[in-house]
Amino acid sequence: MCLPVAILIPQRAQIRIDNTKASPLYANLCRVTGTPEELIINFGLNPQPFGVPVEAIAITQRIAMNFYTAERMRHALMTTLQRHEATFGVLETDVQRRVQPQSVRQGQVAAGYGNVERAIDRLGRAYRAGVTAGVPIIMAGDHQRAGR
Repeated sequence: MCLPVAILIPQRAQIRIDNTKASPLYANLCRVTGTPEELIINFGLNPQPFGVPVEAIAITQRIAMNFYTAERMRHALMTTLQRHEATFGVLETDVQRRVQPQSVRQGQVAAGYGNVERAIDRLGRAYRAGVTAGVPIIMAGDHQRAGR
């Protein structure tokens, strides 16, 4: 006698989140290190964002996670950044380029329109090739447990 087999399709569970104990933090510095088992992300505030800081930068928050969680976080960040750039334009990560006088930027935009098109083309080719343009996720080779 054969019994029918029920096929269970997993449904996405609604996760309730309580953020009443979360403390807001602003960081303009992020250092990523890791071990073979975990990824460690340190956050801090660099009071001197131009040039090489004179004082040590205080790390105020640290998050350690496994690589599966890091991969999900990478996907969420990439999706969010792509949406932001599609709406507001490509983010310039070079601080020196962002602080140029307005008249210089306007002249470069007017004179360099073809450069913008080429940059967009390069980004599109890199994306199609599966390469992320910009800052790599792993920015430091420190394999110590970062003080843990």
